[in-house]
Amino acid sequence: MVHGNMATTNPETIRTGVIGLKLGTLPQWDRKGNKFYVTLVQIIDNHVINYTPPEMINFRTLFTTRPLRRDLHGKVGMIVVGALSSDPRKFTRAYNGLFEQAGVPPKRKLSRFFITPNSVIKPGTPLYATHFRCGDYVDVQARSIDYGFQGAMRRYGFRGGPSDKYGATKFHRKRGTVGSGRKHKILPGTRMPGFMGNKLVMMKGLKVWRINTKYNVLYLMGPAVPGPNHGYMRIQDSTLYERRQKLTNDDHPPFPTYFPEDGKVLQEEIFADDIYRFDQPTLTLDDVQISPLTSRRTAAKTAQKKK
Repeated sequence: MVHGNMATTNPETIRTGVIGLKLGTLPQWDRKGNKFYVTLVQIIDNHVINYTPPEMINFRTLFTTRPLRRDLHGKVGMIVVGALSSDPRKFTRAYNGLFEQAGVPPKRKLSRFFITPNSVIKPGTPLYATHFRCGDYVDVQARSIDYGFQGAMRRYGFRGGPSDKYGATKFHRKRGTVGSGRKHKILPGTRMPGFMGNKLVMMKGLKVWRINTKYNVLYLMGPAVPGPNHGYMRIQDSTLYERRQKLTNDDHPPFPTYFPEDGKVLQEEIFADDIYRFDQPTLTLDDVQISPLTSRRTAAKTAQKKK
């Protein structure tokens, strides 16, 4: 394992990600008083399960849920992360054998991440919410909410047909014509009723506003993080070019991950620099001079005095 800073500032260095559980949304405020919403994601019982070096991966037949650049084929390894320990009696003997090398109980959820060889973590190492820092940007991938079979109005936001007073009959929620002209067929890609949701969605560049170290909770930017509540999601360092250029030798996330130090206790709540904290005062009166109130004469009294 490499603990140096030079590997972290390298733009091609890729750290491992974590598996989170979506809890819900909460409102927050910045120091200027602007209100915004954040999504709470809990990192539950994450451990490194296994690592496969680049020499043992066949990238031609490998299926990936996250696109991998072709220039990284043969340069990155694959690490498996598990979340939420479960009872071994609920799984088969073959599945329980996957966790013998790591020495951890069987996990309910497994996911793999592509990392560079300098970011290897020993199997069995726990992963915490402090794997990231407040102010960093992450990419989130999850499966969207499954709405089942829906019509064109709900699936694509069509307006529908006119009301009854305009002479419409059984045309209130229909999509309309599906095509006309010389080609006597429905053109490919026509928006029709069908299954809505249940697709992998990725949101890039979400800011980490706040971290709870006691319950391993991340406060991510935005209420529109994909997936339903109590659903799993993959969280990894942002791949946006503008975000990765801000890493320096003195300012970088824990590499390859956060390791608890003996005798060092972290704060229960860690905040970003530009977020408002409710445990701090909003206004101090140290430098404010208060002048005594003086009696004011009303307009009627002033008019009587002039007379």
